[in-house]
Amino acid sequence: MNILVEKIIRTLLFSVVVLLPFAQVGVSVSGVPIYLPEFPIGIAVVLYGVSLYRGKGSFRLTSLRLEWFGAGLFFLGAVYSSISAGMNIQELGSIKSWFLFPMVFGLLVSQVFREQRARERMLSFWFAVTVCIAGISVLPLPFIHWTYDGRLTSFFTSPNHLAFFFEPGVLIGTYVSLKSVKKRMVRQGMFFFIETALIFFALFETKSEGGLLSVLFGLITLLSFAFLSKKQIIRCAAWVSVAIVFLIGVCFYAGIPERLGTGEIRNSLASRVMIWNASIRMLQMHPLSGIGLRTFEREYLALQPEFPPYLEWAVPHPHNLVLAIWLQTGIVGLFGGILLIGSALRLLWRKIGNPGIASGENILFIALLVTVLLHGSVDTPFFRNDLSLQLFLLLGLIFASKMMKDMEKKS
Repeated sequence: MNILVEKIIRTLLFSVVVLLPFAQVGVSVSGVPIYLPEFPIGIAVVLYGVSLYRGKGSFRLTSLRLEWFGAGLFFLGAVYSSISAGMNIQELGSIKSWFLFPMVFGLLVSQVFREQRARERMLSFWFAVTVCIAGISVLPLPFIHWTYDGRLTSFFTSPNHLAFFFEPGVLIGTYVSLKSVKKRMVRQGMFFFIETALIFFALFETKSEGGLLSVLFGLITLLSFAFLSKKQIIRCAAWVSVAIVFLIGVCFYAGIPERLGTGEIRNSLASRVMIWNASIRMLQMHPLSGIGLRTFEREYLALQPEFPPYLEWAVPHPHNLVLAIWLQTGIVGLFGGILLIGSALRLLWRKIGNPGIASGENILFIALLVTVLLHGSVDTPFFRNDLSLQLFLLLGLIFASKMMKDMEKKS
């Protein structure tokens, strides 16, 4: 590919990251909403396509057959589920903004960020954007909002939404700080540490328990892979799993899940248990095709007579990643999503050596994925314009590193 064209495409993809906080802002073109990040993605696709047509570009997917097969199933599952539920304009828009453009974005990232230095620049750019938004969000500006109970929302739709945006920044900043200290660049490390502390402070102000716990576990994952061997990590993970299973067993023995589902206990966890119970009922009714996109709240409210009075009524998603994918993309989409994420985790696990800090960016990528999945157990880190783009940005960077390694082997 022409060097100038490649630089332009990379610049366009950098601009997508800048526009992530404004991913819900768009304009109507012939009645179709086009959101701000979709403009540079569309231009980048055209430029890349023209380069391929002229024979000046390369398009390599041979190393990613399994990964993008999973992505294809994920997309087809969403389309099929929407058609089964009765496709409408809103669902078409969701397919475009939650699946099509994010997947194209991830695909472009995997193609033009094969070099490690380019990926490091993208990570630095992602971190810088997060720092800027964190700095703006803690200032007493007129467009910075707080909820009635003192949770930071900034200019995002909710505190939890804002927490999702800050989570990658904490992990990227911690990784860069560790890397700087390892290279004995103490001043640079302290600079990144202060910026990371700012992001964490803004994240703390969201009071998102799921976000804080997920980031904490992500940091533990990052440090574990940096300083422990794989055998030590497996041993620790086994003990943690045993402890979790024991605690879950104690909770069931004490009847806590039943009490949470009846509304006797009134907190965020009880609200989520009610939502999960309703979601499981929906799956019993639509196990294969799901319920389609943007229909969860309607189905949730329709099931109210079968359950105790809900603690929360405005619920667009089931607050669980697996339930959300299964319900909104059907069993085909769920299988595709598992294949896509599972392939990424398997790739990272195989590439991480001992000690892990020598594996560089791979320990950061696996910590980011673990954070997304853990927060996904109590919320939905997808099915929103910016969150979908963030996830496929991460997957694109992971797969780009695999493609570069395979190309080096062939050469």
